[in-house]
Amino acid sequence: MPRQPKVLADVQVDGFADDDDDELVAGDVIYRGDGSSEDAWPTDVTVNFTDHMGHGVVYDRQSYEPSRVLLSMMPHILKARDGEGHLIYTRRRPATPPVRGTVKCYLHSDDPERSRYAKMGFPICKKSTLVSDTERENHMKVRHPRAWQTIQAERVEAKEEHRRREDREHQEKMMAMQLEVLRAVVAKGGA
Repeated sequence: MPRQPKVLADVQVDGFADDDDDELVAGDVIYRGDGSSEDAWPTDVTVNFTDHMGHGVVYDRQSYEPSRVLLSMMPHILKARDGEGHLIYTRRRPATPPVRGTVKCYLHSDDPERSRYAKMGFPICKKSTLVSDTERENHMKVRHPRAWQTIQAERVEAKEEHRRREDREHQEKMMAMQLEVLRAVVAKGGA
């Protein structure tokens, strides 16, 4: 009986992908292992990460998000540490997939206000996996600070205009009530 390895180490796979980046991505199964013969692999062979065109993949140790980086920058990036001294990135794909939400950036092409934002010259953002509205606001602050400032200024102005309109309506109602009282007094014969 052939020896079956418990863990397959990183294997360099050549000839499976052309120069097209969409050809082979992490998670693709490149061989279905059925173990039917001695020379067959006993398990499925999947792509763990791809080093293609001078890029490699690193994973954030906290969010599990993958990032493509230049291979020449890889040693520097893998040594990066956070404020507490912990390593930030790893080459090893985490067992837990990243948490992905469904909240989209305000500048996403599917946003209801997109046509107005396009007229303002804001770029289209493809981010559509944010977990919450708070994360969306943080994304806007970091990735699109000028657009976020403009959107916030418009919101503040809209709230102010709404407040002014309510104040005007309230004042008009008060004046109408005072006029009614005054007419009633005049109709009774005196002031």
